[in-house]
Amino acid sequence: MNNRFLTGTAVALSVVAGSALASDSSVWNFSEFGTAGDWNVMKSDDTGDCVMMRKNGDTMMQAGFAFNDPTKGYLGVFTTDTETMLDDGKTVKIELAVDGEDYSYSSIATEVTTGIEPGYQGAMMVIDNPKFVDDFVNKNTLTVHVKDGPVHTFSLEGTKAATTLLRECEAG
Repeated sequence: MNNRFLTGTAVALSVVAGSALASDSSVWNFSEFGTAGDWNVMKSDDTGDCVMMRKNGDTMMQAGFAFNDPTKGYLGVFTTDTETMLDDGKTVKIELAVDGEDYSYSSIATEVTTGIEPGYQGAMMVIDNPKFVDDFVNKNTLTVHVKDGPVHTFSLEGTKAATTLLRECEAG
């Protein structure tokens, strides 16, 4: 297996994505900036930070990229299913497969956080692997496997257009 690591942990998220994505959902006041396929691009009413998200049943994926470096950002996976929620403070390995490749990326999450919408809980992973960003934007599916936990598969259809819209949001 060619295992490329997405470095960092969820705790380091605020350095990359800004204060609007703190785990206290009371600071999350977002307005819709636009849509691209099944992706919604949201802009923080408080900080101007932008995030893209898409839902798949009871799971939601959020992504954001650093404005000054498009190879860095974060990916968050959240669920409303209380049976599969993570335990806060427990370190868990998360493996990611793009287009069915054998879990070629991995990260570690150590902090449970809320999603951009009420009722969602999960973890965020810092991204600083340019190859993953390229795969995420240009491939078809992303499979997220939480060690000893659930597997979530998301379509990446429309991700390139959503990323372009996210960049427009970030530009002001």
